[in-house]
Amino acid sequence: MDSNITIVRDFIEKHPYSAAQTLDTLADIDVAAFIEELSTEKGMKLLNLMNTGKATKCFLMLPTDKKNDLLEQSDEVLVEALLRLVDLPTRERLLSMLSPDKAAIVKRRLEQTPNSVGVFMLPAITASKNKTAKEAIQILKSNKEFLDASIYLVNLEGELEGMVGLKELMLAEKSQTLDEIMITNVPRFVSDTPIKNILDHPAWLEYSAIPVIDKSQRLLGSLPYLKTKEMVYKAARPQTKQVIKTGSELGELYLIGLSGLLHAVGK
Repeated sequence: MDSNITIVRDFIEKHPYSAAQTLDTLADIDVAAFIEELSTEKGMKLLNLMNTGKATKCFLMLPTDKKNDLLEQSDEVLVEALLRLVDLPTRERLLSMLSPDKAAIVKRRLEQTPNSVGVFMLPAITASKNKTAKEAIQILKSNKEFLDASIYLVNLEGELEGMVGLKELMLAEKSQTLDEIMITNVPRFVSDTPIKNILDHPAWLEYSAIPVIDKSQRLLGSLPYLKTKEMVYKAARPQTKQVIKTGSELGELYLIGLSGLLHAVGK
């Protein structure tokens, strides 16, 4: 392998913030050509740390196959950030590249106010309150990819009526209906609430996931605490990158050089 290529890839691995900061200062077309030559993993890392507007412009310049790989392998936070800044026809075209499940999650995020509870919620597993415990367990098994701590009970209008925790469901008699074991005094978040307003909410002391509703009380999803903290941390990536420090990191960047950083991988 060319020694310049090795140096560049090693630099990205060790100092991703500085590499992203460097790319933020360079021409879009050159950055796109550079990211095209990187592995999908390293390309995702740099796009995630770059200024979002710059990252989106460079991403759109990539070949279709590369865009598809990046979209499908990136987490929903990055995909939403990239798609939020493009026009509607482009957004629909890019969404069509995703798997149905991932496209559905990203669409839900894009429909919500940026940085709101609705952006970070996940699909909720629902049932009507007249279902038996046995039937509810079967519903959970059929939707295990969205399983959290509870099954949520809704009426015909989709309004939240209560929920049943997994522990209570497992301990219930199979013939018991959910309305016999459900709790109705359930904390809930309205979807357009800023996420920063609920991270320290006292309800988290008792619940690991909280239902999300709209202003008509319709259930929209579920907000799991641990996953939300993780996604908020990722979404809070710096818009102004860390100042490149003196010492080995700066020396290594000078060794590569701005042009070398771009062109070495492309050779």
